[in-house]
Amino acid sequence: MDNIKEKKEIDHLSYSALRAFLKSPAKFFDEYIAKIPMKPSLTMEAGKAWHRGLELYYKKDPNYTIKAVEQLNNKREELYKNFKTDEAKEKFNAKFEKEIKDLARNLESYNGKIDGEIAIEKKATVIDLPLGGLPITGIVDLLDKHGNPVDHKYISAYTKGPLYKHFVQAWFYYYIAKEITGKYPQYFIISEFKKTRNRDKSPQLQESAIIYGDSFDIEKIDQWYLDVCNQIQNQKSFYSNPFQIDEPTDWINYLKS
Repeated sequence: MDNIKEKKEIDHLSYSALRAFLKSPAKFFDEYIAKIPMKPSLTMEAGKAWHRGLELYYKKDPNYTIKAVEQLNNKREELYKNFKTDEAKEKFNAKFEKEIKDLARNLESYNGKIDGEIAIEKKATVIDLPLGGLPITGIVDLLDKHGNPVDHKYISAYTKGPLYKHFVQAWFYYYIAKEITGKYPQYFIISEFKKTRNRDKSPQLQESAIIYGDSFDIEKIDQWYLDVCNQIQNQKSFYSNPFQIDEPTDWINYLKS
C-alpha cells in the first residue's frame, strides 16, 4: 500500500466503490486503486443473474428465466476453483444447484409491476455536483414513467426498520436520474425479492421507498459526500473507517449535526 501515486487515477466514484471505502478502506484500495481482481462469490453471481433476468423481464423477453439461469450456470466452473477439498467442493455443488433452482423458480414467480418505464439498465455519469467532489457514475436498474429510480435487490432477509442503509445509494440515483431525465425524482424505490419462500406464504417481493426531501436531507448528504471525497483523495493509509454505512445511529447523528 505504499504506492499512493496510483491514488491520483481515481477520477470518479460508483456507489459500489464508495460503499467499499466506507466499509473497508483497505478493500477499497485493493479493488479500486491497486486494481487487484476480486474473487467472485456465488451470492454476487446469483445477484447479477437476478438483475439480468429482471432486465429481460421488463424488456419483455419471453426467455428471461432461461437466459438468467444460463448466465449463472456459466460461472459454475470459475466459482468451483475457489474450493480445494473434496468436502468443500461437494458442499459448493449442492449450494450451487439450490441457487439455480431458486433463481429459476423466483424469476418465474416474479410479478413486479411498474407503471410504465422510461429506462432499463441505464448508465450515466454526473460530473458537476452541487458542492463538488468526484464525479459519480452508476447504472439505474429501472426508471419509472415519472423518472423515479427503482433498485432491484435479491436478498436473504428484508430490510427492517428505517432505510438509512440505503441513503448513499438513494443519493447517487437522485443525481443519476436527473442526468438521464432532466428532472429530479421524488422517490427512490427499493424492490427486495427474498430468495426463500416466506413461512406464511406471503409474497416474496417487498417494496419500500425513500422520499427525497422528507427525512432525506439532500444538501446535508452533498456535504457528506464532499467530505468523503476529500478523505479518499488525501488519505495516506487505508485502514478501518469509523463511519458505518449500514448503521442507523451513524446517519441519525450525522444528519442532526
